[in-house]
Amino acid sequence: MRASQELEAAMEVAKDFDDFLTDAMTPELSESTRLRAAFDAVYELCKALVDVEALRISIGIDSPVAFARAVVEQAAASMELSADDSGDILALCAWAVDVEPLPPWPLRPDDAVALAGRVLAAYRVAHAREVELDLSSDDGCQNTTESPCASLGHDVEREARRNRRRLVHKGTLLRASDFCQRRGISRRELTRLEQRREIFGVEIAHRAYYPAALADVPRTQRLRLARMCRHFTRDVPGWVRWDTLLFQRGSLGDITAFRALRRGASYRLALVLAESVSEEWRPRW
Repeated sequence: MRASQELEAAMEVAKDFDDFLTDAMTPELSESTRLRAAFDAVYELCKALVDVEALRISIGIDSPVAFARAVVEQAAASMELSADDSGDILALCAWAVDVEPLPPWPLRPDDAVALAGRVLAAYRVAHAREVELDLSSDDGCQNTTESPCASLGHDVEREARRNRRRLVHKGTLLRASDFCQRRGISRRELTRLEQRREIFGVEIAHRAYYPAALADVPRTQRLRLARMCRHFTRDVPGWVRWDTLLFQRGSLGDITAFRALRRGASYRLALVLAESVSEEWRPRW
């Protein structure tokens, strides 16, 4: 069932890409229309490579421009593109969300079409790598003699592993070096922040990864973020902190604790939430 759903989604992405690219290649259309169509073709591929829902939660549905930029930036980082192509995608995105339909054009329409073709090739490589990772995560997990309950448990575990690894491929989780570069800090500073519980990581296959959202926090909100993270005791696992900060909570007005950094009353409730989670994980002996 899951494989057929993923194939269906991939075919839908390909169809949308082809439809937009056809318009981008039509010389009878205006330059602005062709450029926008080329961007839309690229954008469909970008959305398929990132965790769209996680971005909506961390950035918010009320910031469509910031959301579009984040989608393109994360996808460009996950694809094997040249520096020039990555720059052209970001320039095309900036024009599409800020300037369209006015000049100056970031690219000639024919160059934008060629760029979309290169992005498609890079997308296929990234997508194939993700499929390969899914298959490898299943190695050694098959046992035909298991009871139905044990088999179901292993299916749930495999799906959880796949979802977590996809967070890495989609740029939602970063390696330590990428996190430091994105936040503008050294590895020593990252270690210091972890020791002070102002940043946290999660573990996948015995390697540490860090939420990209924590790297993208504006400087004006970093003190609030540090205070919130310190409300988690060392007993609270990284994945529990992840769930607490980045999933919507009814107690916070259906926003995430991470988004509550921007709001006074919600922020105070988020601190209480972090404290209650820590209390749940406090050793009872």
